[in-house]
Amino acid sequence: MSWFSNYLFGDYSDESVVPDSYEGTAISDSFEKPVSSNLRETEVVSGIRYRDNTVQLDLNTPVEDPYAQQGYSNFGYGGEYSFVQQECYPNESYGCQQGYSNFGYGGEQSFVQQECYPTQSYGCEQSFEHQVYSNVGDDGEPEDVSVDEEGCYPVTFSFDTTQTFSSRKEMVRWVQDTAKDNGYLIVTKRSNKRGENYKIWFQCTFGGEHKSVATQRKTGSKKIGCPFEMIGFSESSGSVWRIEVTKAKHNHTPIENFEGHAYARRLSSEDKKLVKELAEQDIRNQSIWRTLTKNNPARKLIPKDIHNAVQKINAEKNVGNSPMQKLENILIEKNYTYYMRTNEISNEVEDVFFVHEKSFTMWCAFPHVLMIDATYKTNMYNLPFVQVVGMTSTNKSFTAACAVISAEKSENYLWVLQRIKSMLAGCMEPRVILTDRDFALMNACEQVFPKAHKYLCRFHIQQNINKNSKRKFSDKEWKEFVRTFWTLCESTTEEIYMYNLENFEAQLKEADREQVYDYMKKSWLDPYREKFVSCWINQTINFRQTTTNRVESMHATLKSHFPSHRNTLDKLVLYVDHVVAKQYAEIRSTFETSLRKVMTHHKKQPMLAYILRKVSIYAIELLSIELKRKEDGLRAYGASCGCQLFTSCGLPCACRLEKLENKGSFHTCRAWRFLSNASPKPTMDSEQNRARSRLAYIIQGSDRHVRNAYVSCPRP
Repeated sequence: MSWFSNYLFGDYSDESVVPDSYEGTAISDSFEKPVSSNLRETEVVSGIRYRDNTVQLDLNTPVEDPYAQQGYSNFGYGGEYSFVQQECYPNESYGCQQGYSNFGYGGEQSFVQQECYPTQSYGCEQSFEHQVYSNVGDDGEPEDVSVDEEGCYPVTFSFDTTQTFSSRKEMVRWVQDTAKDNGYLIVTKRSNKRGENYKIWFQCTFGGEHKSVATQRKTGSKKIGCPFEMIGFSESSGSVWRIEVTKAKHNHTPIENFEGHAYARRLSSEDKKLVKELAEQDIRNQSIWRTLTKNNPARKLIPKDIHNAVQKINAEKNVGNSPMQKLENILIEKNYTYYMRTNEISNEVEDVFFVHEKSFTMWCAFPHVLMIDATYKTNMYNLPFVQVVGMTSTNKSFTAACAVISAEKSENYLWVLQRIKSMLAGCMEPRVILTDRDFALMNACEQVFPKAHKYLCRFHIQQNINKNSKRKFSDKEWKEFVRTFWTLCESTTEEIYMYNLENFEAQLKEADREQVYDYMKKSWLDPYREKFVSCWINQTINFRQTTTNRVESMHATLKSHFPSHRNTLDKLVLYVDHVVAKQYAEIRSTFETSLRKVMTHHKKQPMLAYILRKVSIYAIELLSIELKRKEDGLRAYGASCGCQLFTSCGLPCACRLEKLENKGSFHTCRAWRFLSNASPKPTMDSEQNRARSRLAYIIQGSDRHVRNAYVSCPRP
């Protein structure tokens, strides 16, 4: 029925072509009505005939008006009222003398008289002999403006030809500014210098005729052959300039909106310089446009002008270089360590691996846990972008390494992980690698780092379960299901896990959802429970990392710098450079804060007094929470400790803190002394970024180097 809203005329609206399934049928008919004694008018009526044979006619067709000279009303596009008078000659077509009264774009009323001759076409082809335009004057009465025989309008302003100028630049600027103030655009047509005489011919921007040479594109032009012409010439060897108007008339009305004319929106040299400076700082084009228009509200610019200027700046900067040459140039300029893998047959680059200098510095200090994930919509080639992320002792994330790969296949991931391993020569290899269930990445991790513990991201597991099972639950039931599942994941011992699993199974079977339980058991619990359930993953130092959310956060942070997701690879490297520099500054800030700042609630716990300002505030906060759990859980209810903090983070858990306190002089306890006097700290000096960080142990037991990296605070 939507196409019935378009009016159908003549034979094109045959009822037979309209399907019966539609509620209404489009109809059309013609009728004759008396016009005068010697004139008759033929009108076309269109509308819709419904199944009950009622007819809804086109409301714009004056079927009920019996008069010879027909008048009917309608509302214009802006809601204003318009009126049309028609007087038609006896003919088979619509040739007619017409007078139109309407409201102009600015709300003023205008009137046009047109004389049309009979024609044999159906579209009212019209030839105009004379036009009279009327604008509303200051007193509210219409003022007629006649057009001469050449189609030109009266001269509304004239240039002061007695004006003299000291330079060509001054003359050109004055001519263009004066014309623009009066609603015209004057451009340079040509110039000629013969000896000491210098001439410049000016014309209207609508002057001349457009000659298109395009063969594929559809082109157009604003040129309408405006006759205006003016000459500027020099006197006294170029020290004095004058102007002379040879043709003062225009064949068009003054310009109302200069935003629609590219010449009026041209950027000055100062504007181009500012755009270049802002673009080099990765300011978005929209923000650059707002800056320019805010500085000068009279400037006529549109966002497309800034986009074109930035594109031109980038093209000039990289002229003569291929995309891979530009990428390699920026990697060398920013002092990246990078590798490229090429296809053996075509010699095309397939994978690129690169590490920022500051990223490598942080990576050497904190190599223990790595989180790996790939994302899309980062480059114009739609290639996967892989980020390797680590964490510091102050609970800050950092980008360790990046790669652009041709596909998410085992061979691509294998090459990336081999580059990671080669970068860590002489340093500690990762103890824990956290990924989603990407089989290609999991297999590559198993081959390159066989001794590392490979865990799965709980968040991605939850997302897979959502897609498979959420539709089978109501909202309230789904929240309860998710709560029970996370309780199962947080089981601290195998006995507690089996108990929670029985409750989980009973809950699903009682709700007649055995299929959901079978899916959970076969897809996740049986094959992968040792990769995401706490009682297994917390047996190694993982610093409580159970998801790849840190990588997802890095993806979002990086993409927030993008003006568009269609970036070239060299631009992508620049954005990574900005993100890493910001991370490095923030991490150094947290180190200094931990060395200087003391939290008030930490002072109230005597056991922590000896380690304040000596380890990270984040580690002290974990110990503070564990001390509170010791009081509220172990002593009050006689609950078991679980030792999760000790096994996953290397910090004294509640039961160990209880033993230290029972000894009495816990301030001189050997473990606390090692914790507070840990020296030297992991270095962040970029000059030693390839040397293995010397990590002092802080507590007794295995993996003391790992525990130290978690709680010790590297000095800037």
